[in-house]
Amino acid sequence: MKNEILSEQAQAVFQSHTSASFLRTSLGSNYDAALAELVKRYAPTSGSKLSTTNSNQVTLLDLKKSQIQTEIELQKLSKTLTTNWQSTVSSPKSRGAGSTLFAGVTMNFPIKDGGKSEATIAALQKELEVNALEVSTYEQEVTLAQQGLDNFFAYYEKQKVLLNERKRIADERIVELELKLKSGRSDVSALAKEFLALAQTEIAIERLNFDRKAKTLSALSVTGQTCELVRLCNAIGTGNSK
Repeated sequence: MKNEILSEQAQAVFQSHTSASFLRTSLGSNYDAALAELVKRYAPTSGSKLSTTNSNQVTLLDLKKSQIQTEIELQKLSKTLTTNWQSTVSSPKSRGAGSTLFAGVTMNFPIKDGGKSEATIAALQKELEVNALEVSTYEQEVTLAQQGLDNFFAYYEKQKVLLNERKRIADERIVELELKLKSGRSDVSALAKEFLALAQTEIAIERLNFDRKAKTLSALSVTGQTCELVRLCNAIGTGNSK
């Protein structure tokens, strides 16, 4: 059991150091100030609701849709008969002579392109269908990520209660064994075993909390809104962290 606990502890330390190294590299000289600011102003969320609002993916897909629709309209206009009304007024040739109005219309016919415009419009319509499919697929990904996150948090809340209860029992058991040890009614091995069990429970609690953050970060990355992990998206969007 001792080796297992030490192994889990080593893994937890490794994960912590890896995360810290990444943040130090990313933030540089601002690392300490940034962490202090986060601790001071923001608390990690206990649960997150994923949203496609302000998502870069949605914005890009919407822009692509608008572009395709514009291209389709331009192709349709290239096939349309265009007219240009023109009018002129003649100057009077003598005093009292009335002015004469000349009006006419110029018609411009599109140049025949052998059906190229129709083919282009058909291809653009297909692109529009693909775009709609991409939007639907993305929305499904967000929905699945939300379901996975909700399921994890349901597990997390139950597991947290169980581990905290196990820790409470271990603490009470240690106090009891220490008293028995002093009175000679127990031995050191029983107390040592309880200490190891307590350490294992504490590591399990830390790992559960780490998993909570990792699962949340992974789910939020689907929408590109990892700033929601510490509720910073609004601050980033407005440029105001107060």
